[in-house]
Amino acid sequence: MRFFHRRKNGEEENFKNLVIARVNDYVNVRDIPSEEGSIVGKLYNKSVGNYLEEQDGWTKIEAYNDRDELEQGWVKSSRIRTVKPNETYGIIV
Repeated sequence: MRFFHRRKNGEEENFKNLVIARVNDYVNVRDIPSEEGSIVGKLYNKSVGNYLEEQDGWTKIEAYNDRDELEQGWVKSSRIRTVKPNETYGIIV
């Protein structure tokens, strides 16, 4: 488990849609929820994105690219974790 910071009242709203990549190096971000989709980016280990939706074992996220532009794409759900607020310990993964 990795701790990010202590939770303050209402702070969990800022984190309820976050996901974090849990991989050795990076996971490919694709344009459609399939291995056949074109690779539109990479989400590196411990990088954060916003959860948008799930479909057939894939999660649609949005995250900033290396040009600080917000982009959307699909990542295998098994390669990311959802951030969950915790009453006692703060934000954990």
